[in-house]
Amino acid sequence: MAKSVVGGGTLFNYVCNPDKGFEVDRNLISGANSKEIFDDFKIYIEQNQRASKKIFSMVLSPDIKDGNNMQKDNFKFLTRDFLKELDIDYKNQPYVAFLHTEKKHHHIHILFSRVKDDGSLIKDNHVGKKAQWAAHRIAEKRGLISAKQVMIDKIKSIELEKNKKNLIQKEILNIHKKITSVSVNYEEYKLRMFKYGFKVMPFLNKQEQLQGHRIIDLHTGIDYKASDIHRSLSLSNIMKSGILPDKNEKLHKTLEKPYEEGLRQILQSETQAKSYNLKR
Repeated sequence: MAKSVVGGGTLFNYVCNPDKGFEVDRNLISGANSKEIFDDFKIYIEQNQRASKKIFSMVLSPDIKDGNNMQKDNFKFLTRDFLKELDIDYKNQPYVAFLHTEKKHHHIHILFSRVKDDGSLIKDNHVGKKAQWAAHRIAEKRGLISAKQVMIDKIKSIELEKNKKNLIQKEILNIHKKITSVSVNYEEYKLRMFKYGFKVMPFLNKQEQLQGHRIIDLHTGIDYKASDIHRSLSLSNIMKSGILPDKNEKLHKTLEKPYEEGLRQILQSETQAKSYNLKR
């Protein structure tokens, strides 16, 4: 994290608090406590009287496992690497770096003067984003866990999952078209979808009337609302196409008929048909 702030005694009291941890690095600053450190900072930042936000407040937070394995010098050089990656001339600018260890997740607070010797300011454009990428590059160089990489991997995983769902949806639509290219009733439609690895799950209203259905990919367990795959798969549209429940049976009993038995009958009839064609 990095941002430009007004700063002040309260911020320095929080960062440079010995009850929270200890100092790991400083430059061009003297002082034994937060007040003295802040007074030294004011000498530098008051060279610019126009700006209000004259201090960078930064937080560098290694992964818990990495942080627990680091020594004081590791945190010092990590701080300097971070400032270098931000293209900040840390050798000629006042700053203090304080490691907070009161929580399991150790993290470095850096207070850095934006005011240069000539009174001009170090730019703060997009400094937050730059800090994230700087931390990522340091983690890669030092073999540390990168929060940015974790985020990137998560996004990739989401994209892969999305692509997988899209492929499954296309497959469901293709199978649906194949099944409905011949005359079938709703029960046969469900059984044939099941044969291809997709379970059609109808649901009834209080009057035990068919209200809609969902489709589950049996391989992944992903559950789809039929109309979200394609409007042609919605219950109303497939019924318009002539795929209707058997009116001779009560609907709820029809829906409770075991898939496996119906599937066995379909497979048996198809095997018999193939055998008949071979004999001919």
